[in-house]
Amino acid sequence: MRGRLSAAAGVRCLVLLAMLVAGGLPARALAGEPPLAAQVEQPAPWITVPPGFAATLVARLPENKQATSIAYGPDGALYIAVLTGEIYRLTDAGALSVFAEGFTFPLGLAWRGNDLYLAWTKRGRVSRGDQCSLQDGAGQISVLRDTNGDGKADVNQVVIPDLPVGQGARHLVNGLAFGRDDKLYVTNGSCSNATVVADDPRRGTIQRYNPDGTIPADNPDPSSPVIATGLRNPYDVAVHPADGTVFASENGRDDLGDDLPPDEINHIIFGPGEPIRHYGWPDCYGNGGGKNCAGTQPPVVETEPHASANGLTFYTGDQFGPGARRSSASS
Repeated sequence: MRGRLSAAAGVRCLVLLAMLVAGGLPARALAGEPPLAAQVEQPAPWITVPPGFAATLVARLPENKQATSIAYGPDGALYIAVLTGEIYRLTDAGALSVFAEGFTFPLGLAWRGNDLYLAWTKRGRVSRGDQCSLQDGAGQISVLRDTNGDGKADVNQVVIPDLPVGQGARHLVNGLAFGRDDKLYVTNGSCSNATVVADDPRRGTIQRYNPDGTIPADNPDPSSPVIATGLRNPYDVAVHPADGTVFASENGRDDLGDDLPPDEINHIIFGPGEPIRHYGWPDCYGNGGGKNCAGTQPPVVETEPHASANGLTFYTGDQFGPGARRSSASS
């Protein structure tokens, strides 16, 4: 799980969200939504942003709560998964409450209507050992729903059970996103740093599902959820809201020194009946680095080695000019 934990620690464990601002406007306003009412409004100098931007701390979680994923809900509240297993709900008025709890390693959030999809790891079934030999399925995708409007989830339904996870809980089921096609895109880490374990073809992949967890008939292989492979630890996935193109961030290997390999942003290319593209891991990285690169799909962006490229989103507004309208941002 390299990347998400270290990133959370890097923001001092207390930061709920450091929003990018330009001209004093919080990021939520940039997305066309009202700003949070209870803003802390403190500089966040430990976060590096492009020229012309600033990072501002706008809210805090309770002590020792490390945020792993955030998503705005249809009610306008911000929902936050934290490493200790809770899903918090933060209203515009600044009220913070527990929406749901009792999850292990909740890492991915994605809304579909009034349903919040959550990626997490079933307690007590995390793999151990060099070859994940004891791993028998631990990743879960659950749907949470508040049916009575009291701000707490009263429905918790597992729609995708027993996804593979990596040894020692390092690579789990990570980011989630819904596409324009109303399909759920799931990132799933590999077993270990540089070893391909063939017990489950869903390791080190991007997967695509119907909302009920079944496999879409227009996947490359209609019998498999996998639409891309050869990814050590794909951490987040983003779908462009205009054209539906899919991109994913990937955390690369840790055993090649400080300067290799680059982390990556990958364009996930797929279609019905097409061969499933391989993105290079474990041997090939970046644009032709390493070995056995023939036939693999190179990244669209190489980031700094071991940068732990985690969060990924698209910006489609107009505040920063037409050159930024199709831009993606990663953290």
